[in-house]
Amino acid sequence: MKEKDFEEIFVGTIIIALFFLFILMVSISFVKNNPNEASNIWEAIAYYFRNLFAPISGK
Repeated sequence: MKEKDFEEIFVGTIIIALFFLFILMVSISFVKNNPNEASNIWEAIAYYFRNLFAPISGK
């Protein structure tokens, strides 16, 4: 196994782990703030991005 192969596998694993962590974070924050609407994951993601970019847009 060459070093380049190991590096590619390592980077891919980190990216996948960060993606799953992001989904988990979105879900937790949405459930905490809106317990009644927690069934819809797309609402959760939209809600997260609204809050994430609120300071940039100034709203």
